[in-house]
Amino acid sequence: MITTFFGIKCYQCRDDTEKDCVGNPMKYLKECAEKTGTSRERYCRKVSYKIYFLPKEKDVIVRECAYNNDEGDKCYYSSEWNKGSSFICECPTDGCNESSHDPIVSFTLMGYCLGFVFWNFPS
Repeated sequence: MITTFFGIKCYQCRDDTEKDCVGNPMKYLKECAEKTGTSRERYCRKVSYKIYFLPKEKDVIVRECAYNNDEGDKCYYSSEWNKGSSFICECPTDGCNESSHDPIVSFTLMGYCLGFVFWNFPS
């Protein structure tokens, strides 16, 4: 995907308030400037929060636009607050903060595939 001249398009929703956010419906893929009124945003962000301080532990996924990307095109873990944690992924292309953009799942699937190949086709 290529970023448009005017700015980047990112999924912009949160799964605790917009239940269909998880399925990546196109209605949430928006030009970042539409929401903020500026075109400063150059990245998409997906944050997976695990919140412990509620009566029941809760997971929330937020997809949004971002103008700062300190970690480059990778994901990182943050536990800034003592009652929760977050796993943050930032990326520079249109729609890259979709729900299937999960490196843990990708590496797990890749490991299973490699294991299958080496198990079934020994050298």
